Amino acid sequence: MAKKKAAKKKTASVLTGEQLRKVRKLVKSKDAANVKVAIQLLQSTEATSDDWSDVFSSRTISLMVNTWDLAVWNPVIAALSAYPSLQAEFYSLATDRIRRKGDDFIRSAVKNNFQEMTPQLVRIVTTLAACRGCQRYFTTLSDVAAEVLIRHKEVNLDLELFDLRKLSASVAESLSKYKGSLHLDGLKSLSDAAAESLSKHEGSLTLSGLTSLSDAAAESLSKHEGGLDLNGLTELSDTAAESLSKHKGELNLNGLASLSDAAAESLSKHDYYVKGELEGVTTDRDVELSFSLRGWFNRKELVQLEPGAVLPLKAETHDPVEIYLGKNLIGHGEIQLLEDRYHVQVVYLHREHRGSLRLDGLTELSAAAAQSLGKHMGELYLNGLTSLSDAAAESLSKHKGGLFLKRLDSLSDAAAESLGKHMGELGLGSLTNLSDPAAESLSRHMRDLELSPYWLRDLPASAVQILRDAGQLMRR
Repeated sequence: MAKKKAAKKKTASVLTGEQLRKVRKLVKSKDAANVKVAIQLLQSTEATSDDWSDVFSSRTISLMVNTWDLAVWNPVIAALSAYPSLQAEFYSLATDRIRRKGDDFIRSAVKNNFQEMTPQLVRIVTTLAACRGCQRYFTTLSDVAAEVLIRHKEVNLDLELFDLRKLSASVAESLSKYKGSLHLDGLKSLSDAAAESLSKHEGSLTLSGLTSLSDAAAESLSKHEGGLDLNGLTELSDTAAESLSKHKGELNLNGLASLSDAAAESLSKHDYYVKGELEGVTTDRDVELSFSLRGWFNRKELVQLEPGAVLPLKAETHDPVEIYLGKNLIGHGEIQLLEDRYHVQVVYLHREHRGSLRLDGLTELSAAAAQSLGKHMGELYLNGLTSLSDAAAESLSKHKGGLFLKRLDSLSDAAAESLGKHMGELGLGSLTNLSDPAAESLSRHMRDLELSPYWLRDLPASAVQILRDAGQLMRR
């Protein structure tokens, strides 16, 4: 019986024993070049399935998996596709060992060996997708791998593809479906087609590796809803600025070193609203409600509202409500009668968020640009400016929303008087020179005045005391 089995094996093989030994030796060297040569020999001699099973025994497949080398894995997986049982054994061992190794090992393996997510690795991508931080090392991503990745990545976590160097329109289309923040900062260029695909993504999108952006790509990205980071751009055409002004979400352009007056005028229109209905009052903090009551009441009542509380105020059904957290407007809603016309409560609210515009790379601002940006509604970051003209300060004082000028080292009395009238949070972090009249002007600022404690020692004591007496500073 044993002799019959031996004879059967011999007739099922086309390779001699010596040839098989040489091929096995090449494979067991675990060197990628030798493994490829072995596979080529098997394919060129039309080796039988028994020959392949002999060379890629369970022990040898285990050795191949333990190389954790993509240059070995890819050709082996591809070659074994003609022998499903052998390929299935490879996948089973690989996925099982990846799970048992833990995230730290996987991150190291991906960083050093698995940067290219090829079609051969698709069945293993599901395991890599569960590893936090592993995706940041991928340099290429196939269409199928992208689909698998977003399908198995935990929803609402950041998908960090920082090292991805190329992005086809089809992969961009797949990634646009991901429900969460999408980081593609490794991209140095973006095709118009890929930009159009990414415009469909809902959530934060970072493309800070881009140093240029076509007008067509800007037009596409303007349709994106969510935070958009383009901090690598050093210049922006007027046409692109006009397109991006329509973007709905926080817009970061901190790499711009200059901004034309026309571009500033366009970006001043950047505004962002997110609306959604909520049943009742769902905040876990006290909320200040400002009621703009119509009719004979026709005035504002500022009250404290505990979550879910009923308000004993005279009002008509559907009177508008402005919702504040502290001094910041967070939404609008309506009030509705409960038992009678003297008891009302918020039945839903529309959350509203003004657009945030970051231009921290600007070191100069023309009077015309300042006048345009003064019309922007929402947070405005100009933390690259070290000086501000009186005319620019007057224009920016009309800005509605947070205004951040944290690198200004001095303010003239006229500029301080203008900024003191600004309605919104005002961030000043690096002042080293401030007169008493300027301090008096800033002390009258009605909203949050953000002053860094680190520069206080460099200011005149009298100016610091004026601000402190006005309640703008905590006593230190």
